[in-house]
Amino acid sequence: TAKGTVTIKGTSVPLDFPFDLSLDGNTATVSATTALNRLDFKIGEEEPTESNVGFSVGVNISLTATR
Repeated sequence: TAKGTVTIKGTSVPLDFPFDLSLDGNTATVSATTALNRLDFKIGEEEPTESNVGFSVGVNISLTATR
């Protein structure tokens, strides 16, 4: 799990980001999936319910690095 901070539109929120790491020779592959609540970043606060736009936003990361 990576621990860090996500900043969107000037609002910072701490995040624990679980990920999978695969090492094969000189290549490292990382994949991760998590969800952010847009209300934590003061986005869409004028929408009191999720009827128009959901509060949860999925984040998917796929990264390959070669030494």
